Amino acid sequence: MSRSLKQKLSMAMVVLAGVLILAASPVLAGSVTLNWDPVPDADRAGYRIYYGTVSGTYPNNVDAGNVTTYTINSLTDCTIYYFAVKAYDTAGNLSTAYSNELSGMAKPTVTTVNPTSATQNSSNLNLTLTGTNFRTGATVTFSGTGITVNSVSVGSCSALTANVSIASTAATGTRDITVRNTDQSAGTGTALFTVALADTTPPNISAVASSGITTTGATITWTTNEASNSQVEYRVQGTSTYSATTINASMVTSHSMTLSGLTAATVYEYHVISDDAAGNTATSTPNGTFTTRTFEYLTLEAESCTLTVPMVSHNDFDTPLAFNGNYMWTPAGTGTNTNGNPTAKATCSLTTANAGSYTLWVRMYAATANNDSFWQSLDGGTKTALTAGNLGAWVWTEGASWTLTAGLHSLVLGHRDEQTRGDRIILTDDPNFVPTATPTDGTPAIVSAVASSGVTTTSANIAWTTNEPADSQVEFGTSTAYGSTTTVNPALTLSHTASLTGLLPATTYHYRVISVDRGGNVTQSADFTFVTATPADVTPPANVQNLRRGDTTP
Repeated sequence: MSRSLKQKLSMAMVVLAGVLILAASPVLAGSVTLNWDPVPDADRAGYRIYYGTVSGTYPNNVDAGNVTTYTINSLTDCTIYYFAVKAYDTAGNLSTAYSNELSGMAKPTVTTVNPTSATQNSSNLNLTLTGTNFRTGATVTFSGTGITVNSVSVGSCSALTANVSIASTAATGTRDITVRNTDQSAGTGTALFTVALADTTPPNISAVASSGITTTGATITWTTNEASNSQVEYRVQGTSTYSATTINASMVTSHSMTLSGLTAATVYEYHVISDDAAGNTATSTPNGTFTTRTFEYLTLEAESCTLTVPMVSHNDFDTPLAFNGNYMWTPAGTGTNTNGNPTAKATCSLTTANAGSYTLWVRMYAATANNDSFWQSLDGGTKTALTAGNLGAWVWTEGASWTLTAGLHSLVLGHRDEQTRGDRIILTDDPNFVPTATPTDGTPAIVSAVASSGVTTTSANIAWTTNEPADSQVEFGTSTAYGSTTTVNPALTLSHTASLTGLLPATTYHYRVISVDRGGNVTQSADFTFVTATPADVTPPANVQNLRRGDTTP
């Protein structure tokens, strides 16, 4: 073998990336086709291809013959291979060095796409492609014109997502899909995707109806002959402006939308709107109508009922606020009544306007499981236990339900456990009603008995009282502009004190007290004054000078 041939063989180069071809077997196996420049030597006999799955290590080799293009079959899909080539001459001599190393997977194959079709004028459509040997950075193209690939995301070597837009002028019919890796190896799935004629026909709306009507809401239902989104426009009958529900983008043929925030006992008119996937809009006509219901919510304070002792009205500043600050209970020491015939009770008169099923709700407070229930009954009927729904907190508790006629009724809440607290009572025929109201304190504390005491030359004590628990603070200074304040004492109390220090002697001070109750209401008193004490005079007079005789004249 000539020195020239050896040099030329050592310089054999693979100049085209391998193109991988899916094998016919169902096993994941592919092929790579390699091209290289010929070694120009007269006694060149052929080329040998070396390959493996580790760079620089080639456990496999194949005699390609005296050609510059060769296909290696039965490669494992989704596996990176490394290839190099040597030339050999008629004497069997091989190139002294490998060609440049080339790496890559088998060529991509495209087997399925989902969805398989879309209409003209579709934007931002995500297509999921499955196949083999997809690599990061792969691109996707479609045969024909009118399909723009916006982005490609490779999830794995066997799946990727292409976001595409289809122009309104795109030709209809099947399209081939090609996936090309960054090494330019490419595979095509034939006629996998179809561009369909744009849909210009709006959905057909039918069976429009209203149901589930309450005082504040209603449910509107309808059907369409094709998958569409859902929206309802509605207004009070006789008004000009519609309100609209938020569009439900789910594409369905059976539609249901809930209207809320309506006014009780009011006639509403409405129509439904559905857009299909192509953006064609259908609106029902003529308008439908419904009338919201009028439910009763008979409300009263438990302590305002007729109370039979030891059931009494009480205000306990140590518990969370009740409505109006008061509730009913039987005090500690009254024990437990288990016989269902209590003498201590609250008797409440209620007049219903309508006949129907009414449910009792009572706002209750139970400190422990031994202090958590009343007996409940209506119109002298069976007494059953009404047990608070939580411990250690005010909670709306659902009681019994009764079928009532319109008219006057007598509700009794009787003593069962001592210290069980009952606040507000609601009797309603609204089956969906769950009360959530909580009391708010909008009334400031009343300040009284403001006084100063213990006034010294540099300090004073200020005291006052409030009619409800509140915190304590004093503003003070030598004028009504004050300018100084004590630190807020956050303890909620009825009797308040604060000490003023660092005062000037023999000085008139103005002050006012400030208290903030549990509801955040601020009370400021009127202006008051005191005068600090004058310091005692402890300075002696000057020393006597020039003492002399005064009887010097004869």
